[in-house]
Order: sequence, then C-alpha cells, then structure tokens
Amino acid sequence: MMSAPDMVLVADEDLQRLAEENGPASAEAQALAQLKSQRSQDLQVHCYRVDDTYVTGPLAAATEPARMKAAPKAPTSPAKKKPPAKGKGA
Repeated sequence: MMSAPDMVLVADEDLQRLAEENGPASAEAQALAQLKSQRSQDLQVHCYRVDDTYVTGPLAAATEPARMKAAPKAPTSPAKKKPPAKGKGA
C-alpha cells in the first residue's frame, strides 16, 4: 500500500526567494502569484509543496479534508548550488 505524499508548508520568504532565483516563468513564481491573488480576496491561504507540485490553500486541521488548488509543478532540474564561500587563508 502506498502512503500519501508529504505536504510541506513553504514559508512566504522561501517562496519569494525561489521565485526570484528561478525567474517569472517558474513554478515558484506562479505559485507566489496565485497566493497573492487569493490573499487579495481576503483569503487566509498558504503555499505547500507536495512532491514536485505547489498547492495553495488554508491551514487544514488534522481531522479536516484538505481542499487545495494546485499550482504548476516545480521543475525537475537539479537545484542551483551556490559556490563555496571563500574563507580566510584558504
């Protein structure tokens, strides 16, 4: 039997950073735009990542079924790595 995938809450700051790093056509930028649009309608929603898909929706109680709107899937390309920091005397 397969278990349900984990739904991980994505902090607004992280989503903003990822959208800036990955560009305006990225899944993160589209999820951020969807989140802002829903919040402009006075909805209390958050962004979640489920596998490679971003979804937005309210904080769900453990006993309440989730009702989420799917955002575009995240890219499957490897994440960008930052170059190592230059240390003193290295």
